[in-house]
Amino acid sequence: MTNLLIVDDDHALLTILQLTFERAGYQVITANSGPNALEMAAQHNPDLIILDDMMPGLSGGDTCLTLKANPLLAHIPVLMYSARNDAIAAEYLNSINADAGLRKPTSPTVIVETVRGLLATV
Repeated sequence: MTNLLIVDDDHALLTILQLTFERAGYQVITANSGPNALEMAAQHNPDLIILDDMMPGLSGGDTCLTLKANPLLAHIPVLMYSARNDAIAAEYLNSINADAGLRKPTSPTVIVETVRGLLATV
C-alpha cells in the first residue's frame, strides 16, 4: 500500500486530506509542523509528502530543503500545497527542490490525481 505523509498546521484541513486519501486507498501519516514532518519522514520513509508551506517555526520550504538535503530522504517526491501563489511558482519550487505544487483549496479529485501522477513518475 502506498504511504503518504501529509503535513499541515491546520488540523481541520489535515483531517480532510487524511480522509480523502484514505478513501482513495492510501495509507496516511500526518504531521502538524516542519520538525514533526522531518521526524515522521525519517521514521516511516513515505512514498510521497504533501507539505503546507505556511507553518510557524520551520516553514514548508525549509522543511523541503532539509528533506531533499538528506540522502536517505531526498528520493521522496514533495508536493507543496499552499494558499500562497508564490509558494507554488516554478521558481520557488525549483529553489526548494519540490517536485510539484498545488494551490489551496483544490478539489479532492485534483489533489488525488496529482499525487497519482507524481507517484507514477517515481
